[in-house]
Amino acid sequence: MSSVKIEVTLPQELSLKLGGDKKIVSRELKKVSVIHLFCKGQISSGKAAEILGMDKLTFLDLLAQEGVPYYQVPEESLRQELKTVREATGRLL
Repeated sequence: MSSVKIEVTLPQELSLKLGGDKKIVSRELKKVSVIHLFCKGQISSGKAAEILGMDKLTFLDLLAQEGVPYYQVPEESLRQELKTVREATGRLL
């Protein structure tokens, strides 16, 4: 996989909150970016794990540690399911 090196300027306060050391900050920013792309559905969990240099199970553990759900049901899908249940049972939930 090819890579691109990017230089980012952060306020010192933010850098310290991310770990202070350039390597730690860089790793944290990469992790946050990958999780963000995964949450938006732009990359799969397997691809996210690959980018972060870990196996898929470790990535799923990382999501849990960060409080990020692995599976997100779109709101419209939930509404449709609720409507179907209401119609099938003939009562409001």
